[in-house]
Amino acid sequence: MGIIKEKYMLSSRRETVALSASAVKSVRFVDARKCGYRVSDGRHIGIFGVAGNATPEQEAWKRAEENLANRIPYSAQPAANRSEHVDVSGGVLSEKEFKEAAESFAETLKKRFPGFLFGNDISREEEEVRLVNDVGLDLSYKTAYYTVSLLMSDKNSAGLFDLGYEYAGREFDIEKMCADIAELERAYRTPADIGEGEHIVFSSPYDLGFGKLVEGILADSYANGTGLFAGKRGEQVFDDRVSLYEDRNPETTLAVPFFDAEGAVRDGYRNYVFRNGVFVSPVASGSDAVKYRLPATGSAIAEYDGVPTTGIVNLKPESSGKTMRQLTAGEEAIYLVMASGGDTTPDGNFATPVQTAFLWRDGKFIGKLPTLGISGNLFDLYGKNYLGLAEDSLSHTDCKSYHPLAVRMTVRK
Repeated sequence: MGIIKEKYMLSSRRETVALSASAVKSVRFVDARKCGYRVSDGRHIGIFGVAGNATPEQEAWKRAEENLANRIPYSAQPAANRSEHVDVSGGVLSEKEFKEAAESFAETLKKRFPGFLFGNDISREEEEVRLVNDVGLDLSYKTAYYTVSLLMSDKNSAGLFDLGYEYAGREFDIEKMCADIAELERAYRTPADIGEGEHIVFSSPYDLGFGKLVEGILADSYANGTGLFAGKRGEQVFDDRVSLYEDRNPETTLAVPFFDAEGAVRDGYRNYVFRNGVFVSPVASGSDAVKYRLPATGSAIAEYDGVPTTGIVNLKPESSGKTMRQLTAGEEAIYLVMASGGDTTPDGNFATPVQTAFLWRDGKFIGKLPTLGISGNLFDLYGKNYLGLAEDSLSHTDCKSYHPLAVRMTVRK
């Protein structure tokens, strides 16, 4: 293979309205434009990164070619002969409109929830990623969306903060977000209790030892025999209700390009890692696939000036097709709100303290539970104790991250 030249371009603009004590503290704008110039010869790669317009393009290519002399190993075959452009950035408020809406949101929070002080950030995001090379590749993805990350401090509490509210989506609907927060406040101010033992837990998948699971499916840990799933490719490792996949579909994701950092595009924009409980394959970038003799899974990540390497992007469970009520079948459940400080042992035993949780019953929050501890083994959480990802949520908004995973766990006080 001869010399291949490739440009990896990232641009973003963020408008952030910062709150302190329920009042607007500042409005900030951050623009970033970065470009990585890559030159590869089939065995090595040279990269030169440019932030802004600091370096002329001709000079950047020259520096990238010079960096080939560093002999950084890189053996991925370049993506070629594909042109695809996706733009899902339409429909968001203008920057002026967003500033006014965020200010109105802050005023509404102050009036409707006088017992809390709200702080942190409300943002409008624009992002664009483009990858082109000289063998016919031209891919681009453009998106725009909102993020809300609020810390809620009870005026009668000595704590730094007592609740949190987060939203990420393409609707900035003040009434829907306030409806969510009203449910949180009602539950927070209503005491509830639950016995020790085994209970259904509703949680984000990422709060239940997900880091150890992710570590075990990376190409290097699999090949080196250090991960949870070493040597288990093609084997049934979880319950057959469990399917986990990397989702790059523009219709179901918010800020995830449909292609990876090497230009790979999966069929249906989806890469199954576990399907019906079977470990399909570890995730591998093109270069790691060659190195470890594994299938390339379209799982390359990279900084604009970095060598593409294996990483996880938007790994999530497939929906069970059942609602929260159907998954619980009349049982009450624990809904995690804040759980941090947990850990997972090398053999998959997970435990974490739960700082804030609500009792859930018959489709709604009942009240706030005392401080708890929860535990379980990953092979049980995704095995006999797995119930599934709910197709609904308790949020009034379009935020996909509020669809909770239901599993059975051991609960201690």
